[in-house]
Amino acid sequence: SIALLAPRRCGKSSMLKMLPVMLPDAVFVFYDLQDNTVDSIEGFFRSLVKRTQEQAYQDRGIKIPDLPQGTAFEAGREWLELLDKQLDQTLLICIDEFERLPDLLPVSKQKLLQLMSLFRATIQHRQYIRLLVSGAAPFDELEHIWNDHFINVQEIKLPHLDYQSSIGLIREPTEKFPKDAIPAELADAIYQRSNGQPFLLQAFAGLTIEHLNNNELKTASLEMLNTIEEKVMQRCSNYFRDIYGNAPEPAKLALQQLSKGEKCTLDKASKRWLLRRLLITEQETLLIPIFGHWVREFAEEF
Repeated sequence: SIALLAPRRCGKSSMLKMLPVMLPDAVFVFYDLQDNTVDSIEGFFRSLVKRTQEQAYQDRGIKIPDLPQGTAFEAGREWLELLDKQLDQTLLICIDEFERLPDLLPVSKQKLLQLMSLFRATIQHRQYIRLLVSGAAPFDELEHIWNDHFINVQEIKLPHLDYQSSIGLIREPTEKFPKDAIPAELADAIYQRSNGQPFLLQAFAGLTIEHLNNNELKTASLEMLNTIEEKVMQRCSNYFRDIYGNAPEPAKLALQQLSKGEKCTLDKASKRWLLRRLLITEQETLLIPIFGHWVREFAEEF
């Protein structure tokens, strides 16, 4: 079983939704905790069973058993056992935004521990059922129960896009896209400003095309970069606000200093937090220049 870790808007969910095509020999269930609002353990299992039935039949033509009668945990455990006996191929259950489970599913600590124990038993003892949890926070940043119950899970960290992939997506997103619409020097500048962060890269490229269309132009130029960046900062303001707002106070102070070109002194915990969110380099410089631009202009409002 796997934990897929990456900062917000780095392409986790998009990649996970591609898994049915990428893994044709497996049955894939995508369960987004934010799209499946529940207020009890019973509701969680009913919702999970419903999603599993829908996706397994739609993608693979497989009929999944209903949730048995009984208390929530008895029914959930029995359903997983029935599922494991029925299957002859891997069923990959992906729980997206897993670290929000305690907030989105308001249950007692005891019930949360029981649910974690059921997850751990599934990981250890089910032959065909695998869990894939995805989120932004590594287990060691969460409560101890996560690290304790997911001790055998392999962590995979999703990085930003590399240079060649980024340039290719900017300049030739489709085969019919005009190859001279975005010149190499502008594509390079967009990569440098976004550091290949997928959401920002897409925003830069999309707004560049929008700018060309609105002004009836066929080819962009490097001189447009500042105009496009201002539009990106406006369109992606909620993203920037979310990153900055969730940072610990020492990390916020460091981001403010770095955005102004100043040196900062980071404690180990803050540096680790910023490194894991792909916001700074090991040398304690900003990794995403446009984010520094946003911090410089708007951080004082928070």
